[in-house]
Amino acid sequence: STPQSHVMEAPVLRCFSEVYKQQASGAVEAHARRLAEVFARDTGKQKHAEAFGDTLLHVLDRVLVVGTKNRGVDCVLACFGAFFASICCGEESVECARALLERCLLHCAKHSCARDKAVRMRTCQLVHEVLSALPDSFDLSEDLCQVLQGRFLERTRDKVVTVRLWAAQALERLQNADRDDDEVVQRLVQMASLDPSPEVRCAVMRTLCISARTMHALLSRTRDVKETVREQAFCLIAEKLPLVSIPPEKRASLIHDGLRDRCDAVREACAAMCRGAWLTACSGDPPAVLRLMGVDQFPVESALVAQCLAEAATGAVRISAGPNASAEDLLYVAALLSHGPEQQRERAEEAVPGLPAVCDAIAATLRTSPGRCRQFIALGEAATAAGLADDAGREAFVVQLETMLISEDTNEQLLEQCAHVYCALRRPTDAPGTVAGIRRLLASAEAADADALLLNRAVLCHALLSVEEEEGAADHAAFVDAVVLPCLRRGDPSAVVWATKCLALLCISDVAVARGCAPLLREIAAVDDVDVKCTAVKALFDVASTHGFTSFNSESPSASSTSPDLVPFTGDDLLDCLHGFIVEEADPQVQDLAAEGFAKLLFNDLVDNPMIVAILSLLFFTPDTADSSVRQCLAVFFSAYPQGPHMAKHRRILEEALFSALEMLFSAPAGSALSRIPLDAVVEFYAVNTAPSTVPDGVEGADEARLSHVRLASRLLKNVAASWNAEGPAGRTYAHALCALDAASVPPESARGLRVATAKFAALVKERTAATSVAKFREALGDKDAYDKLAAQNSEASSKQHKNSAGTKTRTIQSSAEGKVRVSAEADKGQSVKEPPKRDPAEEAPQERKRAAKSANRKTPKSAVFPEVQDTPKLAAKEVKAEAPQILRKARGEEDSVEAKGSAASKGKKKVKPHKPKPNAKVNQPAARGKSRASVSSSCSESESESGSVCCSSSSSSSSSSSSSSSSSS
Repeated sequence: STPQSHVMEAPVLRCFSEVYKQQASGAVEAHARRLAEVFARDTGKQKHAEAFGDTLLHVLDRVLVVGTKNRGVDCVLACFGAFFASICCGEESVECARALLERCLLHCAKHSCARDKAVRMRTCQLVHEVLSALPDSFDLSEDLCQVLQGRFLERTRDKVVTVRLWAAQALERLQNADRDDDEVVQRLVQMASLDPSPEVRCAVMRTLCISARTMHALLSRTRDVKETVREQAFCLIAEKLPLVSIPPEKRASLIHDGLRDRCDAVREACAAMCRGAWLTACSGDPPAVLRLMGVDQFPVESALVAQCLAEAATGAVRISAGPNASAEDLLYVAALLSHGPEQQRERAEEAVPGLPAVCDAIAATLRTSPGRCRQFIALGEAATAAGLADDAGREAFVVQLETMLISEDTNEQLLEQCAHVYCALRRPTDAPGTVAGIRRLLASAEAADADALLLNRAVLCHALLSVEEEEGAADHAAFVDAVVLPCLRRGDPSAVVWATKCLALLCISDVAVARGCAPLLREIAAVDDVDVKCTAVKALFDVASTHGFTSFNSESPSASSTSPDLVPFTGDDLLDCLHGFIVEEADPQVQDLAAEGFAKLLFNDLVDNPMIVAILSLLFFTPDTADSSVRQCLAVFFSAYPQGPHMAKHRRILEEALFSALEMLFSAPAGSALSRIPLDAVVEFYAVNTAPSTVPDGVEGADEARLSHVRLASRLLKNVAASWNAEGPAGRTYAHALCALDAASVPPESARGLRVATAKFAALVKERTAATSVAKFREALGDKDAYDKLAAQNSEASSKQHKNSAGTKTRTIQSSAEGKVRVSAEADKGQSVKEPPKRDPAEEAPQERKRAAKSANRKTPKSAVFPEVQDTPKLAAKEVKAEAPQILRKARGEEDSVEAKGSAASKGKKKVKPHKPKPNAKVNQPAARGKSRASVSSSCSESESESGSVCCSSSSSSSSSSSSSSSSSS
């Protein structure tokens, strides 16, 4: 350090020390202004500016090594950002501020690849604090942006979650959302859907700049597996995305997923988006919001939005429900009648006309405006439910519904709505009369025109079976012959869908009918139409969930009465049919339905096939299902499956499924969807779901369920030993899977047996990575000498290899008279110096890893970050300053010659006059200070060769200074 740095060190350290102690946002701003004043006071002096930078990096190096959660360190890093924001705003000190800023950012870029995870995390955090605090008008140089972008893109793939989280936030100011080929945007979009940590996915969503490309990534997170991510996605959509910028189909998807989510927090976030940002964008007019939703195109989603807005309706909102009212007004008034507050409900009742006027409006708009007709029906239903109609008006409304149910002008959506409202009005008071009325309507439709009203008959048949299942089961053959088979022969997709729904209700009501009609459902599932196929697949899974597979193995006396051309199949045939939908089906909608159906069958213990569980787990990790609802369903299934009433059996199935899934991944062809699934994520997924710590006490089968990791460890060890040298992904994956197991919860008697088995198999593993994983598992089991044994084994192997290579080693010397002469090592005359054997870095890797883990877990006291002692070790700040031009030149792609590099190195070294020690001063003090600096700088390992050369030069310069001081003292 120079004398100028000693002058600067006191006020700078005092400011940061106060920030660290106070830990308050007000202290951060106040001391940042004080630092800016100290910097602006001597900006014209080059020496003082460099000394200020040295002191700033000295403080930074003290906080970079703090890995534990520390509020004081966070405040110090925030003070760095506020300080740079202050000095970069002034016009007179822009050049000096820019130089200091680039020096600090390059220092962070250099140490972002350090071995210590704390240093990697803090460098990313500091860059985020600094870049986010800079004003929008401040531009960084292109070369510096390239350096930062390359270093922190690499950190987004770090194995530590906090490092990836801060690295993603550090890239916020470095993304260019207008370019489709921007690497930062592409990486952030990928992380938003594929990063395994929900905290990282939330941070990436907050970081993304909104554009046409990134909008889809934000909208897709509303279907994320984790509730916190879905909630954060709705909050950010309300904050960042205007309503008009979202396509209509995306709006409907948001409402369909958000307002029907199983999590209360997600539903509240979606409702807050509708009542807040969306309603504000439409000037507080609820019908305007419904108009943007598209009432005619998305009636179900529009009704959900209307209900959401009506529940929180306040103020005097314009209400209109007359014959000329729009569909949006009618929908909102109906929602107010059903779900609005008391005051708003009274205003809606005053606006609603009588039911005879509503019936006239329905008849008038049946052909011209089906959308308004649908809303008039909803208004009539709401008015009837609110008690606004007398008996005459109610009867007139029912007659109008009956007329529409047997009319050719009524489309499919109106038929479904009319049948629902008709049953809802009559069933609570007169269920037998409802059944009789529907049968009467069926007879009228068949007598009028059976072929033209086939869709009407199918809808009425489904309504009848829904109201009274016993009535439908009594004459199932008549329903099949009169309605189902004619609809199937006609080939109209809508009629076939409703006929399939009727057939499903018939099969669910009676197992004998199911045995006879299940082959017909299988034939319908082979149709190319997606809606028809999905309906048939749902029906087959519902039948299997209701009756099971064993009930299909008995004889059916009525099997030939419904479908004589189809041979009834057994329970195994039904299981094979369902299995084909998830394995051989190419349509993703059908595959998702099959996955949800198998999840229900497995949870209810109707299926116990480990291969199906393995397929579901791989479907969970497949990138193609990242934006689908099936991933949410499977996430709930896998968390509840090992906790159900059959937990011991289910955990054994999960154990078998793990190895089946890994075998499928090992044999997956390159470029396929399975080849993109990370093996470690699958192993950790199974390990977490079968953890013994999740087994509750006092449950039947709890003792056997807690041994799941013991059984997994035994089988993994056998697979590791079977691969012998653990070469290839199989052996390494099996060995790494041992580290994912919860060894701390293994019972003591089982732990002793595992230690013996692990020690036996450890001698067979020769591959270094697999051997390290096995040793780590041995240590977790209680074998404290596992790493030492592994290090001794590696040392012995490397020494043997060194001896074998030293026996045949020769040296070539150059002679001026004789040319090249080959001389053996034994021909030397004792003047040669033996080179020390090269140390294998794998020998000390386990011990270094243990020391790094202990240092990371050790809590750092306040006095350790900012001690009172002035002579504290720091990272090599001058070397970073000298290396900064090299990093920038490397970013520009320039290649320097050997002479240019030598001149740059000579210019980078600062020439300082030799300092004469005072008579009473200790002579060896500079040597001690240089030694401490070299030791700290050498502790940060770098991924590039330049950083290694800097550390070597630092250590050599410190050693030379110590030798010169000792010689001067002598």
